[in-house]
Amino acid sequence: MTHHSVVHDPAAVLDDALPLDRECHTRLVAAVLAWQPTAPIPTGECAQISLQLTGHARLLIADLTGLSARLPDSDLRTRTRIVPEEAKRRLTASTPGQGSIAGAQNRARLVQALYRSFDRCQAEEPKASATAGGHGSSPVSRRE
Repeated sequence: MTHHSVVHDPAAVLDDALPLDRECHTRLVAAVLAWQPTAPIPTGECAQISLQLTGHARLLIADLTGLSARLPDSDLRTRTRIVPEEAKRRLTASTPGQGSIAGAQNRARLVQALYRSFDRCQAEEPKASATAGGHGSSPVSRRE
């Protein structure tokens, strides 16, 4: 039996060591975004979920940065380079309420935006690889 733990890795030491589970995190994002502001979610649980989403966002930022670097020069590549930078800024910004529902929902929206950008890049990457004659590898295998 395999056991998984939530890991808080702000230094990104474990970037490639742990597999990502997109489906699990997508469900978590949907659940967090469905919470009402007055839901009886304990502060400790909100804080733990925020940490999990923060760690996942950091891994997505690393993957998105690598994926966008493989795209040809285009508007998509330019926009995609902005997304990880903005995400890093949001992750490092001192935001009150990290243990609150609003704090967890902010992290959930960030993960959602990173996946949208990642999916756009991934849809474009095979076209770029075919045009360049390359066989670029995709980090999506870590998520499926």
